[in-house]
Amino acid sequence: MNKFITVYNIMLFVWHAVSEYKDRDISDDAVCEEMVRELNGICRAYPEEHEKSLVRTIATAIMEYIYEK
Repeated sequence: MNKFITVYNIMLFVWHAVSEYKDRDISDDAVCEEMVRELNGICRAYPEEHEKSLVRTIATAIMEYIYEK
């Protein structure tokens, strides 16, 4: 059960982080760097490598889908 909660929390944290930038131009380097710093902060919040990997995978999937050209 604990892993399900962790997955849910990771998805929620990543979604909130990405959502903050919905009206901003992430092609601007400063905005992109700010978003990456925020996502890295979420990554650092999880001590286990497989949790960090999950954060990166979810963040990448969401960003590729939303910002697909």
